[in-house]
Amino acid sequence: MIIDAHCHLFDTNERDRHFWIDGQPEGPIDAEEYARCIKRLPIDHVILSADPGLIKTPEGLARANDLVARAARANPELISGLCQVNAHLPNESLAEIEKHVAEGDFVGIGEICQHALEFDTCDRRVYPMIERAVELGVPVLYHASTAEHTDGIDALAAKFPDATFLMAHVGGMYNWPNGIDVARRHENVWVDTSGWVMLGLGAMKRALDELGPAKIVFGVDYPLIDPAALVEALNILDVSSEDRERIAWKNAAELFGLDIVDSTSG
Repeated sequence: MIIDAHCHLFDTNERDRHFWIDGQPEGPIDAEEYARCIKRLPIDHVILSADPGLIKTPEGLARANDLVARAARANPELISGLCQVNAHLPNESLAEIEKHVAEGDFVGIGEICQHALEFDTCDRRVYPMIERAVELGVPVLYHASTAEHTDGIDALAAKFPDATFLMAHVGGMYNWPNGIDVARRHENVWVDTSGWVMLGLGAMKRALDELGPAKIVFGVDYPLIDPAALVEALNILDVSSEDRERIAWKNAAELFGLDIVDSTSG
């Protein structure tokens, strides 16, 4: 059983973007076709959020979250949804949280992509969204790839001790030592392995040594990253089978409240 806790729904397949969904024609991809793409991956379940490039306007934010909701509703055994938000659209973002988390079936908020939307990690306009996540008992997936990002999550974790944060990319391919330090200092911060950081020499060893397997969540960042190499890296981690299961899917299932049982065991 493997859960990819960090996956995005991109609604187009263009060769000049940062990804290419193999076997799909150039141009639009609807939510149903995207689900068929995911079924071909070596992954059992994905936690899906919308393309941050789509959420720069109120109309785009609503449409992007609706696409994820449609994919998740049609494939509940395969897909769980996260609610995208934008600090530049605080009222609209809160309305999306009400629609898709409070009154819908999304399991969390994120990925908050401050880098793509050009706001500070600790932007005060995000505070009400985090407060609402606490009230709803759902985690917040937050992008992290620079010292500003991990410092910001450090400050947010201290300010909102009852919030649950999942820090993407272990803090970043070249910033993971800072990410690990933040997660070590705060009981309410976990890290996900998405991006290529899991393949970085030392990153996973230090994360395991300093955080332990209970705070590491497997993620890929599909379709920006091909999952095959990360799944292989997961399979050869020098950990017990119980700890590998915890990283592969149990931590994600617990954090996001997923009712998932590994049908391959026993």
